[in-house]
Amino acid sequence: MPAPHTTGGQLSGRELEVARLVVEGQTYRQIAERLYISPKTVEHHVARMRQRLGLATRAELLAHLRGLLAQAPAG
Repeated sequence: MPAPHTTGGQLSGRELEVARLVVEGQTYRQIAERLYISPKTVEHHVARMRQRLGLATRAELLAHLRGLLAQAPAG
């Protein structure tokens, strides 16, 4: 498994939007309503982020995103 990346450069703008909302604790349904996409699309974004960052679990993803977003300028 590749090592996790330390920057958000591997994530698309939409994935970063989803990441911020996931870290805030919003559900896939809440995120979907806010971004005008389906909950299944939110689920796909989360799975894609895990894959791109080389993380095995959702818990690892959340921990990584918290650190990533703490470093990133607010957008």
